[in-house]
This record gives sequence, structure tokens and C-alpha cells, in this order.
Amino acid sequence: MGRISRVNVALGALVCGGFVPLSTPIAAATASLPNYQIGIVEADLALPQAKASGIGWTRVPLPWASLEPQNGTWNFQYTHNDRTLLALAADGIVPVGVVQTVPTWASTNPAQAPRGVPQGLSLPWNNPGNYWGQFMYSLARHYAGLINTWIIGNEISVHTGPSRSFDGTPMQMAEMIRVAYLAVKAANPAASIQAPGAPYWYDQGRTTNALLTDLARLPGAKQNHDFIDGLNLHLYNTVQWNGLVFGYYRRILIHHGLGPFPIWLSETNAAPNAPEDPGITPAEQGDFLIENLAASLGVATHVEVYQMTDPHARVNYGLVGPSGATGPAYTAVQTLTRALADTRFLHESVLPYEWKAIAKPAIVTFGGVQRLVQVVWDQGFQRTTVTLPAYASTATVIAANGATRSIVARGRRFVIPLAPALHHSRKPPTNAPIGGAPLIIVQSVRRGQAGTPVTPPVNSPAEFAAPTPAITTRRGTETATIHPAQATITIADGAQTVTVGGWGVGNGRLLGPSGVAIGLHGTVYVTNSGANNVVAYSPRGQVVAEWGSYGTRPGYFNGPSGVAIGPNGNVYIADTLNQRVQKFSPTGKYLTQGPSNWPTTLTVTSTNHWHHVNAME
Repeated sequence: MGRISRVNVALGALVCGGFVPLSTPIAAATASLPNYQIGIVEADLALPQAKASGIGWTRVPLPWASLEPQNGTWNFQYTHNDRTLLALAADGIVPVGVVQTVPTWASTNPAQAPRGVPQGLSLPWNNPGNYWGQFMYSLARHYAGLINTWIIGNEISVHTGPSRSFDGTPMQMAEMIRVAYLAVKAANPAASIQAPGAPYWYDQGRTTNALLTDLARLPGAKQNHDFIDGLNLHLYNTVQWNGLVFGYYRRILIHHGLGPFPIWLSETNAAPNAPEDPGITPAEQGDFLIENLAASLGVATHVEVYQMTDPHARVNYGLVGPSGATGPAYTAVQTLTRALADTRFLHESVLPYEWKAIAKPAIVTFGGVQRLVQVVWDQGFQRTTVTLPAYASTATVIAANGATRSIVARGRRFVIPLAPALHHSRKPPTNAPIGGAPLIIVQSVRRGQAGTPVTPPVNSPAEFAAPTPAITTRRGTETATIHPAQATITIADGAQTVTVGGWGVGNGRLLGPSGVAIGLHGTVYVTNSGANNVVAYSPRGQVVAEWGSYGTRPGYFNGPSGVAIGPNGNVYIADTLNQRVQKFSPTGKYLTQGPSNWPTTLTVTSTNHWHHVNAME
């Protein structure tokens, strides 16, 4: 419990956001959700194309050196991140934060900035001298709910060339991950931490193994499952290595007692003009993305293409050109993403990397409710056919360019010709890093037939949030419970219960609800951290007010958390990163504020007195 403080700042007149009356509850779930299995790196750089692609997530870089160029001087808008990330959330796309670079002022060796090691890592994360801990707490608190997954570092095994990102040792990165884990979990209990993206071809996993070894040696590792919640890999250019590579990383996790942890494929591509992929055409790039994304979903929780645009124009990795035009690779990802919406992986038959390039089809099978989806392609250099069991008289065949046609079953089978692969690998055994043109076969099945799920598979932004306890408040017969990971709130009064909210922006949707209180007339107030605002609901779940946005002026917020109601119905908000408590009327009119040291949980004891809990203590 923090000290008792007195609000003694003069009254203000600024109303932020205004009064927003709505007449109907906001549903907790929306139709036509994006496909959260598949993402594209930096989708925020092409928002219309990101929405049209159907993807559900994207990695976004949040470099410390740009966000806090001087100690205590924050620049959250350095590339309009808040605006664009909120726009992504409005379209249902989940941003995942990648944090790297160290500003000169915080580096142990300024000459190594921005690839150096920050000062004060050995201090407790909440010690003011641990600059990295202070930064990660503020970053995670500011984006709580909007960003719930944080990747610490990137490709730390790369020590030369333009991709070089870290000059420290694996133990120093382990210390950074430990501090980040503790600070981020304190700021946002729904958050998860992933180890740096691992490019397999640089060192075949040696750096990841060394990093996990060092993490296990740190104090508190056993109680905090070695300070990570998962791995993410970067694997380009071939499908046939997936089983071996992912199997190797799974064995590393098992060796360190982390076997159940998820592994993501957070970068893949096979680009025209890349040195590793001579002669590949844009159409074959699209073929590879369909094949590799589909096959990788058998071993990876989430998969992602590198990248939405290619501002450096070194290689044609970008799916969207400088003019905004899209090509075969973008269309292929869009086609697969839509075809696999509301499905889950069932099984696959893909040849391993040692195989000779015989003509044998690859088959990757996914199932939705009463829907079977199979991605097929020829893995050899001769024309062949694929034979699939028929559960209906007809099926739909979808090409990489989105074109569709209908086929008819014969003898309870579909026999489909496949085009051969065109590219040989450069080293024996001779195989095809890119198969022949893939096809997607969709047919209707009975509920549960062919192993398909009988209920819709999980497809939600909550996949990117750690399970967290619900937070419940009561007043009289009314209760209100927020579910942070699901971004919903359940309001109950007697026999009447309604669940509202849902992940997103505006119209009562929520991003990181972290505080809830019930007003004098049953109005439910929720602090919405990810959008830096407050949402008020009627007892029936109707939105009666929304106010606030990011800023430091009166009436604005930065990482709001706790909320409490005063004796006269006024609303007190713990404006955590602005280090103050703000007071509003029941309808959101700004009244006054008082200083407070990192406030989180609030209790109002009288009109002008309140208690707070300091999250940094």
C-alpha cells in the first residue's frame, strides 16, 4: 500500500474524447476474424494491404534508441507507432513488439551503441540505475493490451554485415532477457516474452543453445521458467529442412526442461534476386510461401512472411511495392490465409531434406468445422498426380493466384494432376527447394469426419496473451469482471448477464483492460491501457462514454491502470506512466489531478483522499 496523498491541483476544464452515447451492446466476438496463424513482418507499413490480406499478426520493431533518445525523454510517436498500431488493432491485426538497440546514453560502452549492452543489468529491474529495466517496464505498460508479446533482441548470432544487431555475449543477452521478463510481467501480467529470432543457417542453433544454458544459470530461473515463454525461428529458401530444424530446436527446449514451449516461424521467404535463390520468379516466390507456410504450421504455432515492404530494395522480399502495388507473392499469402481461416493443422506428408527429387506429392491437411482443406504440390521434376479421398461429390480447387475451379469425384476419390518442380538445389542430393505450383483443395465433410474439429478451432487475439486471472469488482447486487487476455468484461446484476468489449479499438472494444470499478448508478468504468483511454458501460453493457488518448496534458493518459469511484461518483484514474492520479466526473469531464509515484491500484477514502499501490516497489 502506498502513502496517502491529497489531490490539491486546481480544477481544469479540458474534456478529452467527449461523451459517446451508443444504444446497443458491443459483442465480445466479431465475425470474419483475421487468420491468427499467419502474419507478415511490418504490416503497419501498408495498412490497407495488411487488412485485405487476412493476416492476424505482425512483428513491429520498437528500437530503444529511437523511443528514448535521451534519458527520460520519451518519443512514443517516433514513427507514428501509436497511430498505426491502433489502426492495425482496429482491423483485428495483433502487433508483436521486437525490442533491440541501446541508446548511447544507456550503453556500457558508448562506442558500441546501438548494438551494445545497457548499464545496470545486475541491479534489480526496478532500480533507477537499471536503465533497461526502467525502459521495458514503461514500454510494456504503455502498450499493455495492444502488444502482449515481446521478442527481446533479433538474430544475435549474426556478428558481421548489415544484419549485425548485438555485440554482447549470450550471457549478457540472457541478463537483458531476465530483466525484460521481470519488468514486462510487472507492467502487464498478460504479456509473454520470446527469445531473439534465431536464423538457423548462421550457426545451426548454437547461439540459442548457449543462450538457454545461460538463462538457466541466472537467479530465479527455476521460478520463472528461464525467463522466456517461447522461441521464434528464421528459416528461408526450402521446405524440406523444416522437420529437421524444428525438431532440433524442440530437442534443445526439451533438454532445458522447456519442452512444451511454442516455437514460431517468424521469418520466411524465397525472394527473386536473393543470392540464395538464383533464378526464382515472382510466381515461384508465391508458390514457395504457400508450401512453406502450410508445412510449417505442422510444427510452428504461428508463421510469418518477411516482409510487407522492402524499403531498402536490396532483395525483392517485399510483398508490396513502393507504389503500393502487389504481386504474386502477396496474392499467394492472401489466398492461403483465407483458405485456412478457422482451421487447424491435422497432418502432413512432406519429404525430408535427404530425399532424391522423385515425383511424389506433398499433402498438408487442415480441418475446420465441416470443412477439409488440403494443400498439395509436386516435390519432384516429373509431372504426377495426387489422389485424395472424396467426402463429397465435388471439391473446389484454388490456385496460388486465387483462381478457383470445381472438380468432380470419381470412385470416391479426387485425382488431380500436379505441375512439376523447376529448381534444383545447388548441392547433392538433388532436390527441389521450391515444389511445383501448389493447389488448395477444399471440400465439405460431416462434422468430425476425417479428423476435422467438431467445434471451431481457437482463432483469437487472446492467442498472443498469457493466461491471467480475472479481476472482479462488486457494488450492491452488481458485479463486473474483466478478462484481460480476452479483452472482455462481463457485467452481471441478478439474473441478467452480458459480456461485452472484445479486442480492438473504438465502439466499446478493449485493449488491455486492467482496472474496473462500478459507479453510483451502476455504470461500469474500465481503464483501457492499450488505447490509453477509459470506457464506461451501462449495467446492460451499452457504451455510455469513452474518453482519453495518449498524452501528458490534463485528461490524457499514458498506461492507465487502476480506477476507483469517489463518494460523490467521481472517477479516479491511476495514470501510471504520467505518474499522477486524475479525477473525472462520472461522464468523463476532467476535474483535477495530483502527483503520484507509478500508481497502479487505487482506493478512494474520501472526496479528496486516495490510497495507491506503487507497482515499482
